[in-house]
Amino acid sequence: RQPVLTPKELPVLKGVPADQLTSANYLRWMVTLIGDLHQPLHWLRPKNHGKDIEMEFQGDEFSLLKFWEEYLPKHFSPLPDKELMQRHYKKQKLSWDLTRMVPLELFRIWAKEVAAAMCEHVLKPVEEAAAKAKAEGTNFPVFHLDKDLRDKWLNISEEITVRAGERLAYVLEDVLRHQKDKLGHREGRGHWNQHSLMRPHAFMYNTGAAIMLVPTLLLLFQWHYE
Repeated sequence: RQPVLTPKELPVLKGVPADQLTSANYLRWMVTLIGDLHQPLHWLRPKNHGKDIEMEFQGDEFSLLKFWEEYLPKHFSPLPDKELMQRHYKKQKLSWDLTRMVPLELFRIWAKEVAAAMCEHVLKPVEEAAAKAKAEGTNFPVFHLDKDLRDKWLNISEEITVRAGERLAYVLEDVLRHQKDKLGHREGRGHWNQHSLMRPHAFMYNTGAAIMLVPTLLLLFQWHYE
């Protein structure tokens, strides 16, 4: 596992008035950050986040950024059943709990995942079309999007949006647990979290180890005594 390497300070916050550096604003910025890292085009800084890439689909012209942030969300499928979404979230939550990673580690994984999707499925087709036009000696002012790639982008956008919501919920739950832990310790009450040895699976693991280890140690001590 890579170290978290939490920065000691955030230079971007130096210009923020002191009265704005509140817990409520920190929470707002965190929510914005999680949503932002799930916007694939926001990783395309060298291309001005897609603003400078012109494209066309079925006779309508867009910038690449506008297509992803305005056109695609308007064509999302209806939301699935609430119970289905809850079951899916619980499954994802369990998988994150079992990694025993803190949110900062998960941020890194999530960011790499979205950036890789942008490079492979969004930027690559555009660059391949530009390279083909250059090889043929033709101009490439506009990227022409076909329906198959449009459908692929729509599926990716929907999936990433769902993941963003689930991951935001997970991080907010983690923040809430830490707040409860802080209050509990202040009042002399402890609460377990996903990294605590008081969790059921950790308790069973420790109990099993004790059952095997303690009798062995007692026998060794007795043998040594004799």
